Amino acid sequence: MLLLFPSWLFIVVGLLLVGILCACLSIFISKWMKKKNIIDKRIENVAAFLIVIVVFASAMFIKENMFTSVYEGSLIVTEDGIVEVPYSSAEFLTLNDVIIIDYLFAQVNYGENFQMNNKENENVRVTVAINDFRPLLTYMKKYEQEGIEGYVQHHFPFDIYFEREHFEKVKQVIEGVDSTQSCENLLPSLKQELAQMEKDYYEYEVTCVK
Repeated sequence: MLLLFPSWLFIVVGLLLVGILCACLSIFISKWMKKKNIIDKRIENVAAFLIVIVVFASAMFIKENMFTSVYEGSLIVTEDGIVEVPYSSAEFLTLNDVIIIDYLFAQVNYGENFQMNNKENENVRVTVAINDFRPLLTYMKKYEQEGIEGYVQHHFPFDIYFEREHFEKVKQVIEGVDSTQSCENLLPSLKQELAQMEKDYYEYEVTCVK
């Protein structure tokens, strides 16, 4: 289950709930004091003030620990599916495992440059074109266990993913190229070798960097 709210609606509803809860608790305390024959306006005011502080602090705790901020164009990925954020800013709640694909990475494939061992020392850029983000949930679970989750806050760390899952394999392929040929001539063979390492949810894209 995924609940997604535009930020303005989240704030309005949140303030209304905080106000209603504060009012209800203040009325309850007031009635309780009258029942106990405690007639002291100062105590009642202090109690009302403490109620506001506790309710507001509780609301902030819930917001920080249960809801996550996202922005327009980002993708919210769970095992149930993928939702694109339609609002300029929003808050969401889900009890499922989740990752956020920031708008930039939803539009542009992540990759890195590798230096080739040919005469011109040319560079080749290898990117990972992902066609289904749901398998990345498995990697996110692994990164969470390693303590990376606190840093990225559900935003999938493509730099870490590429470094750990792709970099060494790609590097070995590139280091094994024919050193006498140019990057352009080597592209077909590079693509063919990298294609053998591809999985169902991603493929490699290779370009020469001038």
